[in-house]
Amino acid sequence: DQSKKARPLPRRDRRADRDLCLFQIGAEMIVVCGDSISAGQYLPAGKAWPDLLGYENRSVSNDTTRLMLERFPQDVQASGADICIIQVGHNDANRWQTDGGITRVLRLAFTANLWEMVHRCHTFKIRPVFCTITPVRRLSQYQDDLRDYNASLRMVAERANIALIDVERAFMDAPDNLMLDDGLHLSEAGQEFYAAHVKVAFS
Repeated sequence: DQSKKARPLPRRDRRADRDLCLFQIGAEMIVVCGDSISAGQYLPAGKAWPDLLGYENRSVSNDTTRLMLERFPQDVQASGADICIIQVGHNDANRWQTDGGITRVLRLAFTANLWEMVHRCHTFKIRPVFCTITPVRRLSQYQDDLRDYNASLRMVAERANIALIDVERAFMDAPDNLMLDDGLHLSEAGQEFYAAHVKVAFS
């Protein structure tokens, strides 16, 4: 039912709400708005973790929070979803020489974009859920930047009192075969691992 809206949670301790909200919402439709990690770049169709879980997958490779917000009205607000899982950050923190070596989306703007996504979700009675950024095997500068952007994700999730699926922590203790040779994108095993971690959060 595309018109079905999220059921409000009873008021309780803010930290308890954030820990339990995934278990209490009972949603029928979940939309995923992500980048190449959720789009399953370099893998056969249907192998991305949202597809494995049967979620509506509106992920686009190379997306930043800025680009994601441009498509938010049609991909999220008009989706009729109960929950929107937001997976983003790798491209925001990426540094391009054509940009003079600064990150594609400055951390301050990244944080503001996350807040806008939360606001837009709440306006349309959709429950936002953040995923942290998966680790990479690339330059130490990029790894440091990702840690900073993950800190922003955690901060917004905490202050906005929304759920956070900490895939970064899960992947840090995971086998090496979960990543492709490029040191960033997930293998089929990595997508299955990601899907399993998300499924546990909703079980």
